[in-house]
Amino acid sequence: MTTVVRAKRRAYFRAFGADGHLRALLRPGMRVLDVGCSDGRGSEVLRDAAAYGVDIHRPALQQAVSEGRRVHGSQADARFLPYCEGGFDAVIALDVIEHFEKVDAL
Repeated sequence: MTTVVRAKRRAYFRAFGADGHLRALLRPGMRVLDVGCSDGRGSEVLRDAAAYGVDIHRPALQQAVSEGRRVHGSQADARFLPYCEGGFDAVIALDVIEHFEKVDAL
């Protein structure tokens, strides 16, 4: 990604996304899981944090990993994550809940 494009993305996420909050909460060395990561473009901070990604849509997940936005990807349903409890220091789900039926979202 060009420097200009990346700078524009960072500015957008600082102004409108969750990146400001994530930057304040995440610490170096934390194990971070991005649930519903899609292609990994939802957060520049998670890219910098070397977050793991989970998504049900394999092509988007593969793109997140191949383009370096997530360090590892697992294809899974967000309701049934393939990880042990306590395996991550932080679990993030950006723009995910609205894709579920109300019962599952709750």
